Amino acid sequence: MDATHCAETRARVAITHEKLIRGLLIWCLAVGLLTAVPAALLAQGDVLANRYDDARSGAYLNETMLTTANVNVDKFGKLYSYPVDGAVYAQPLYVSGVTINGTRRNVLYVATMNDKVYAFDADGASTAPLWTTDFTNPAQKVTAVPILDIASGGNIWGNVGIESTPVIDRGAETIYLVARTKEMARTYSACTHSTSRPDSSAPAVR
Repeated sequence: MDATHCAETRARVAITHEKLIRGLLIWCLAVGLLTAVPAALLAQGDVLANRYDDARSGAYLNETMLTTANVNVDKFGKLYSYPVDGAVYAQPLYVSGVTINGTRRNVLYVATMNDKVYAFDADGASTAPLWTTDFTNPAQKVTAVPILDIASGGNIWGNVGIESTPVIDRGAETIYLVARTKEMARTYSACTHSTSRPDSSAPAVR
């Protein structure tokens, strides 16, 4: 092998090595930037209705974090639990990037059969609710409907309040729901309600 050929070979090796190092540095930088992104920015998309969409397909087609590689017995399971006052038959809903009391959060909305709606920090910062709305008023004899008033058994125990899943209109910042109540001991109603919350972009409840 002559000197010229050796020099060309060394040059090619040096260039290839330089490209490899540059590629590794770019990859490491990308990984570093990805791990530095706040969890809130990597959160899943909003879940605003029962079974994810107006067609009630049950298919969440915008999933970006869960894969067949990480959904397994070792890596997938319950992250948090939140205390509520009654049974939950409605699907909990999720809205990302909601500002409540000046803080931007991902929020989980839970409705119960005791006619209450809870908003929780979906990232588990606290198990205390960010706010609650109660559609009953025991002092005025307004309660959720006892199941024995309308049925003698079945798969529901306790009360019948907010049973169906609410719908969130993110643009209008509004949750639409039906709450059943028993009023003045004999009158029953299933109606909508509304409430606004100052210093927040949390949905009103209707």
